[in-house]
Amino acid sequence: MIEDLNVVDLFCGCGGMSLGFKRQGFKVSAAFDNWAHAVDVYNKNLGDHAQLLDLGSAAGVEKIAKIDPDIILGGPPCQDFSSARANEITGNRANLVTNYCNIVDAAQPSYFVFENVPRVRFSPLYLDMKLRLGGAGYRMSEMIINAKHYKVPQSRKRLILIGAKNAREGEFSEIIESLATKKEITIREHFGSELNTDYYFRVPTNYNRRGVFSVDEPSQTIRGVERPIPTGYPGHKLDPVEISDAVRCLTIKERAQIQTFPSDFQWSNTKGANNLLIGNAVPVRMAEMLASVISRHITENSVTVQK
Repeated sequence: MIEDLNVVDLFCGCGGMSLGFKRQGFKVSAAFDNWAHAVDVYNKNLGDHAQLLDLGSAAGVEKIAKIDPDIILGGPPCQDFSSARANEITGNRANLVTNYCNIVDAAQPSYFVFENVPRVRFSPLYLDMKLRLGGAGYRMSEMIINAKHYKVPQSRKRLILIGAKNAREGEFSEIIESLATKKEITIREHFGSELNTDYYFRVPTNYNRRGVFSVDEPSQTIRGVERPIPTGYPGHKLDPVEISDAVRCLTIKERAQIQTFPSDFQWSNTKGANNLLIGNAVPVRMAEMLASVISRHITENSVTVQK
């Protein structure tokens, strides 16, 4: 039964991936991050099993291997692969991809799930990870999906890599594609009348892009930083309305709910930490979909996870 499987969440952040898997009946027995704010927020909401750990150290790899996980989840922080850093796909955080690979290779779970921004696929470190884990016997499914097609009120493209030793190459991609919906959930549909605004502002990366958006469309990608409307914002031809008192920024809690965290989810007392946690999080409903796919694979193929 899936509730008996040993699931470990690496680079757990505030727990979006863990919460999605929990909702599908999995038990996440351990979670790790090397940032105290992440561990604190995770444990406030999901139990007390998240721990601080240097996931790049030999001791960290050894500790997780001893847990003997059946499933490893993970989404290493993605800033070094972000489109906002178009000329840089290496860096200190990029090395976390190798750390993730080292842990999976050492622990040899039956399944692993890796999530990141689409540009990670161009990184030599990511390509090396696929080569190494393929050589270790994993058959992998790689896909780029948009969260807005999986009940998330947000346009958020992500690369998903699922590996399993009891699956064929590309098998999970087919299942995930079959679950995509053409129907997109708008912010208004998600919140109902709670927002009390028709338009919101998101600071553009440059003024060649618009900054004002309607709540009658899916949200733009939630980022790890948010600023007030700048006094010098010149407007953009694609803005649906001009800046006025009718336009405001979304709050931390609202952005978290767009990431499909529940409204009663507890956050840190530090605004900057919350913004980063929320911006880096895996949308809970997207994680729930990924969990349902693995659960379905285990059930339909009568998989017995044996370590």
